[in-house]
Amino acid sequence: MTSVLGRELPPAGSHSPALTVAVLAEGGIADAALCALLQNAGHASFLVHTADLRPDPLRPTSASIAVVVARSADHIEAARNDPLLADARFVGLGVASGDPDGLDLTDSPNAASELLAFLQHVADDRARTPQVIRLTPREREIVVAYALGGTTREVAEIHHVAESTVREHYRRVVQRYEAVGRSVGNKSRLLVNLLADGWVRPQEIVAAV
Repeated sequence: MTSVLGRELPPAGSHSPALTVAVLAEGGIADAALCALLQNAGHASFLVHTADLRPDPLRPTSASIAVVVARSADHIEAARNDPLLADARFVGLGVASGDPDGLDLTDSPNAASELLAFLQHVADDRARTPQVIRLTPREREIVVAYALGGTTREVAEIHHVAESTVREHYRRVVQRYEAVGRSVGNKSRLLVNLLADGWVRPQEIVAAV
């Protein structure tokens, strides 16, 4: 058994499946302690510097980030705009997470064990059911319009964005699906996934035909 922050933790790998957890950096030893706590519980963790949302060199580019842990309400708000974190559940340490599926923790002796229990709950939930991919409102507008048959140019003109922006939104959403094992080989397959997750209503498909 390993002791971290005074807690006896199980050996790494005993939590299955492991999660990828982003810790929003505040600076100081607490950042390292949080990462150590998570890693010793068998989860992959890394720091994200939210002052300018600059990731550190170890930040994954395609892994499905399951949970974001933060100690600042401002940093939580900033992180919600990061597409790489769009599918994550948020944990607030001493602050409100603002996530109905997340966790708000007070600074108490039980905080570490409550955090690990929540992570295990998330891991178990992800193992039981296919992961639903979250979209920002803007991503939904653009990607759904594209999946329903619009060309890159048509979608760009309708939503007043560059064609490269349409392609980037599409790439990011496809990346999220593929990161959780849901293949998106073409627009038709993307539409099937969007329909399954509730991002497209059947009547929208009928109207687009």
